[in-house]
Amino acid sequence: MNKVFCVSCGFKNVYEVTKPKFCASCGTPVAGGVAPTPAPAVKAEVEVETEEESSLAHIDLRKLRRDIVAETNTQKTTLTDLWKSATPDDVNAPPMQRRAANLPEGEALIRQSQADCSSARGATEIDG
Repeated sequence: MNKVFCVSCGFKNVYEVTKPKFCASCGTPVAGGVAPTPAPAVKAEVEVETEEESSLAHIDLRKLRRDIVAETNTQKTTLTDLWKSATPDDVNAPPMQRRAANLPEGEALIRQSQADCSSARGATEIDG
C-alpha cells in the first residue's frame, strides 16, 4: 500500500493504485511526491454547543420523574380453594370421554391411507 502525507494537516492518505488528488482529511490538494511529515499542529479546543444540547439545557429532569404504581393482588388462590369452589353438579358430572376414532383397521387402514396419499395420476413404483 502506498501513502501520501498531506503537507497542510499531516494526514496519512493511503491508496493502492491511483494517488489521491486531495487530502481525505482537510481537502487540500496533495503534492506530487511524498511530503515530509509535518510537526503536529496544536489544536485549540473550542467547545461548540449543538442545537440538541442547547434545546435540552432548559429541561428540569426532576419534573420528569413520575411515581410508578404497581397494583398487586395480595389474595392468593390455591388449588384447595378451587376444589372447594366446585358445585355438586361438577362433582356428579360424568367424566369426559373422547369419541372413538372411526378408522378402519389392518389391511383396510393401509388401503385407505394409500388412497388418501396417492396422486390423481395413480400410484407408480419408484424402483420399477
